[in-house]
Amino acid sequence: MSFAKLDSGIVNSTLWVQPDDVLRVWIWMLSQADANGVVRVAAPALAMTCMKSVDRIREILTLLESPDPDSRSSEAEGRRIRKVPGGWQIINYRAYRERVSAAEKRENDRLRIAGKRAAVREPSPEIAGCRKVSQPVADVAQAEAEEEAEDQERRSAPPVGAAPPSDAHDPQSAASPSADRIPYRAIIDAYNAAMVNLVRARDLTPKRRSLIRAAWLASPQRRDLRFWEAYFAECQDDDFHNGTGPYRPPHENWRPNFDYLLRADVVTKIFEAAMDRMERGA
Repeated sequence: MSFAKLDSGIVNSTLWVQPDDVLRVWIWMLSQADANGVVRVAAPALAMTCMKSVDRIREILTLLESPDPDSRSSEAEGRRIRKVPGGWQIINYRAYRERVSAAEKRENDRLRIAGKRAAVREPSPEIAGCRKVSQPVADVAQAEAEEEAEDQERRSAPPVGAAPPSDAHDPQSAASPSADRIPYRAIIDAYNAAMVNLVRARDLTPKRRSLIRAAWLASPQRRDLRFWEAYFAECQDDDFHNGTGPYRPPHENWRPNFDYLLRADVVTKIFEAAMDRMERGA
């Protein structure tokens, strides 16, 4: 059984003051849209479903396809739908579908982390009976980061008996940033908490591990979780990077995601723009 999120702001929109049959058609389309907001239906079938004449349905579809100067959204001049092969596409569908309040996301993250902490504090009887139980982990994110870093160090360690590298006694090499602890999961969590309009990042894939590591080691100031929390806050304040757009054809359905925001050129551009703004006192 499918369902659609109905944004509470609909009661403050220009759609709310339209005749009841316009709202009926709009809500029906929301309930039947696929993941990309496409509703595959012909006007006669829609007329039968909504119990209206075909001529009236065509009038409503024309209204929804037309610019709305009073719309709260500037995308596509306030149009709600566009004609596509096989039906219509709801223009802002994905943005509204993925929109979850920052407070709700923070609460979900808090509950998830609390569950992990509880699991650490209360190990299974089998584990407790076989070895001494360690102290509770105060910061789950840091624990995960240390585990990831240790795993990375094990994989990158030279074979037993191999000759040491030529710079093994170089003091600067000893302080190499490759030994830094990288909080992979905490950076993903910072993205999910800030970027409320974008698709959530759920898995720490090998590609994402490489992106995070490269971004973390790119410069000293980036080797701090607070940098990434501030970075994603900057992204959320920018219409292009937070998913609200508008985006020009033929990429009007494109949206940023975690992998895009971790690209080296994107991080540098947003960071430098923020620094310029701070220096100007803007």
